[in-house]
Amino acid sequence: MKQCTEELENTGLVLLNRPASALDLSQAALALRWGAIRPDSSKIKPYAAVIGEEELVILVHPQNTIQQISADDLEAIYTGRMRIWKTAAPANEIQVLVYPKGEETQQIFENIFLNGSSGRAQITSLVPDPAAMRETIAKNPGAIGFLPRRWVDSTVKTLPVENLDPAQLRHPILALSQSEPGGQEKEWLVCLQEMMSE
Repeated sequence: MKQCTEELENTGLVLLNRPASALDLSQAALALRWGAIRPDSSKIKPYAAVIGEEELVILVHPQNTIQQISADDLEAIYTGRMRIWKTAAPANEIQVLVYPKGEETQQIFENIFLNGSSGRAQITSLVPDPAAMRETIAKNPGAIGFLPRRWVDSTVKTLPVENLDPAQLRHPILALSQSEPGGQEKEWLVCLQEMMSE
C-alpha cells in the first residue's frame, strides 16, 4: 500500500483499523476487506473490486509433531469437544486461540469450519491480530490458531487440512467504496492489484 501511495503524486494514506463488522464507508473513500461481504438489504450496496487473494492457514507450534489436521478435529477443538492433542507429542492440553468476534479472519475460519457460528471452546485465548496470533503460537507448544498466509514465518508450523479443497481456504481481498472509484483512487487500486498479482 505504501509503495502505491508513494508512486502517485499528491496522494496520502490514512489507515483506520476496524473489525469487518464495524465497516462504515461513510468514514473513508475506500475500505479493504478480506473475504466476501454479506448482502444486507437495508444498506446501500457498495462498489466492490477484487484486488487480490489471501489464504487462511492453520498453525501450531513447531515442536508439535502433528503433520496435518482434519476439518472434524478443528471443529472438535473449537467447540471444546477435543481438549488434548490426540496424536501429537508432547501430549499437551490444546490452547485454543481466537480473534475478537467480527474480525474478518475469525469470520472466514468460522464460515469454513464451524458453519458460520462462533462455536467457542470453553477455554480460549483471545488475540487482537495476526501478529499476536503468530507470537502466541510460537511461545506455546500446545497452541493452535489461524491467520492469513502472508503472516507465516519460521516461528510457527502450518498444518494442511485433510480432505479439504485448498480453494476453500482462499478468499478475495476486496476494495469497497460507496461508488466506483475514479482518478487517483482508481490508479491506487490498479497499483495494488498489480502488486498483489506479482
